[in-house]
Amino acid sequence: MFSAAFGPFAGPHLDGRGLSSHILRMSIDLRAEKKAKQAEDASKAMAEYRAEQAAIDANTLRLRALRLAREAELAANPPPPPEPKRKKAKAKA
Repeated sequence: MFSAAFGPFAGPHLDGRGLSSHILRMSIDLRAEKKAKQAEDASKAMAEYRAEQAAIDANTLRLRALRLAREAELAANPPPPPEPKRKKAKAKA
């Protein structure tokens, strides 16, 4: 039925070490895979973050250039001063 040396869970897949060592090895492998996946996800997240920051920086530079150009245009050609508003005459009764 089963080998007395290795218990009921002995078999060629366990390599004669017993179920606990097999489970331990599987657990270690799963943890290593999980850690590798987390590292990969972290590097992807950092790349996305850096890409977003680069896009924000590019937009900021574009908007700054537009603002400086507008300010330079206003400094070179100031708008005419507004005409003073006339007060309405009160109706004589």
